[in-house]
Amino acid sequence: MIQNYPRDLKDLLDGSKLAPHKRILSKEEIDESIEIALKRSETKAKKEILKIGDDWSEDQIKEAYVNVGESLFKYWRKGYVCPATSAMDYAGKTYQEIAREIFPFQMKKKLSMNAGWFYQYLAFELARRSGRFLSITEEGINETDLVLTLEILNASSPLTIYMQIKNRVSTVSGSAWQGIIEGLEKKVIPLKNRTGPYIVVFGFSMDHGKNRKARRDSINCEFWLSDYYWKNLSNISYVDMAQSVGNKFEKMHTKLTQQILPDESIEAFGEEFKKYNLLLSDNMTLKERTILTNFYCGLKIK
Repeated sequence: MIQNYPRDLKDLLDGSKLAPHKRILSKEEIDESIEIALKRSETKAKKEILKIGDDWSEDQIKEAYVNVGESLFKYWRKGYVCPATSAMDYAGKTYQEIAREIFPFQMKKKLSMNAGWFYQYLAFELARRSGRFLSITEEGINETDLVLTLEILNASSPLTIYMQIKNRVSTVSGSAWQGIIEGLEKKVIPLKNRTGPYIVVFGFSMDHGKNRKARRDSINCEFWLSDYYWKNLSNISYVDMAQSVGNKFEKMHTKLTQQILPDESIEAFGEEFKKYNLLLSDNMTLKERTILTNFYCGLKIK
């Protein structure tokens, strides 16, 4: 059933007939939103990526962190480019540096999930503060990340936006999109707790572009690529949002890939180097290239 929300000549949502943004967020508000999103994504990532249970005791959590460190050492030991090259790369570095350097490679696929969580939480915070939306809730229905209501100018009922957020369009293979789009709209259609029309939106936090139909035959579903997505949610352009995140991370001396790895895991990683006698007398810095080459080649280090 075609929803009677305002549409332009391309049959896309006509933003000019929706309530505009009422204000521009201050730098302080944006920075605070980034901090909140970072803390939330860190908490979720440690549970989901490091497999920490909600009801685990401190001892169980500590054991899990140690296992992560030991697993990271195995990855370092087996994942060398070649004995000579990797020995040259790591000689003279501290195990703390190496842990933070290689962890993103070991967890590459899972860390992209953390970026998704961070930008989802950031979108929620910025949209909430923008004052444009009548309401905004997280995870309103299964598989929906945000549910927003927005005033339609000169209309008695608002538009409800059911939004699922992803990093990029390529996150899902082309053939799978049809089932995802149809599945989400089927869950939205029977919902009773709304007045007025609805639209299903897939928002992409890191995929440059504007808005377009999700598929040629989509009548109530759109893809909002990053330029359109961020501006509509927060009144901030995609590039300004990205620069704000970069500036804040620089001041905090952090990255999305760093805040997940616990200190306990890094220390467990270091203990493995001590076990194999690969550290200098400071118990932090790796020994010279020739010793690391011997280790990679299977020799015991005395």
